[in-house]
Amino acid sequence: MPRQTIHWERQGISGPELRRVLPTIVPSALKEEVALTETVMTLILYIDADDPRDWSHIAEQIAASHPARVLILRPAATDGPSQLDARVLATIEDLPGSTTKHRVVFSECLDMTLHGPVATYWIDWVQPLIRSDLPSYLWWLKAPPASRFRWDLLAGGIGYLVIDSDSTQLDKWVQALRNFSPTSPMKIYDLAWVRTTAWRRVLAEAADHGPVLDLMATPDTVHFEGPPDQQSRMQYLWYWLSHQLRWNLYRPELRWNWSPADTARGVLTKSGHELVVAREDNRIVARYGTRHWSEADAPEPAVECFVQLMADGPDALFQSIWSYAYQHLLSEETRHD
Repeated sequence: MPRQTIHWERQGISGPELRRVLPTIVPSALKEEVALTETVMTLILYIDADDPRDWSHIAEQIAASHPARVLILRPAATDGPSQLDARVLATIEDLPGSTTKHRVVFSECLDMTLHGPVATYWIDWVQPLIRSDLPSYLWWLKAPPASRFRWDLLAGGIGYLVIDSDSTQLDKWVQALRNFSPTSPMKIYDLAWVRTTAWRRVLAEAADHGPVLDLMATPDTVHFEGPPDQQSRMQYLWYWLSHQLRWNLYRPELRWNWSPADTARGVLTKSGHELVVAREDNRIVARYGTRHWSEADAPEPAVECFVQLMADGPDALFQSIWSYAYQHLLSEETRHD
């Protein structure tokens, strides 16, 4: 039996009862066989209860390249008693080359709809389900929470908070993270940043041309445009340029300048010259006079971006850009108050 998927579900179970029965589900299904756990991370998906996507299947896709314990949290109505509708899917495979009955758990998915107070106060309840010896990720797929949210309570068990500001807006996430401590051990990653990869590579290649670097270093004007769901990635591109080239963001001509359009692009000008970088037929293309540079675009679907994030590992540059953008957006908010 090379592969087996174990299914288990229970409606209206209490949190303590679920924690008690969870370690028995796989051994009970395998009877005399021994299952070793080979997961390399804990992944928490925090989603809307009525999200129509099959997140159990999506979790299986992620676990195919990054074996994981996946906890799907669907907060529902907050009235009534604390209880959960729980479903467990565990993928078991034979241990390669083994002649014994040892088998391997390559992925575990615990899909939970939360009812009653636990729908709000889920952090303490979920902590014991996070494996402390492995990297842990919380992928926040709901709207950003209120600014009073207690991020410090998550930092004790979760190493990485993954967001996708393309689906909301970067400034809304900055507001939600106002109380996030800069010294927190929990790091932030944004899938919108992953989608700037090809843009940054093309601009870096173009900057090897002296006149382009001169224009980029001291532009007269900067403008970005595109569909609303691409605004955050373009804003990250602007922050990356300004951070790397040390722009003064308080000069009016270098401030964030955005307008909606059908196609995402950025335009920098200087003394009658123009550098345009845009998405054209699944490629990112930069043009300056008769010269151009291009690269195939990075994947856009959130799941593919998440898998790419896992493959690339920690990104020190993003942490610098995030801190830079976070401080600038907060200072802009203060200036306008």
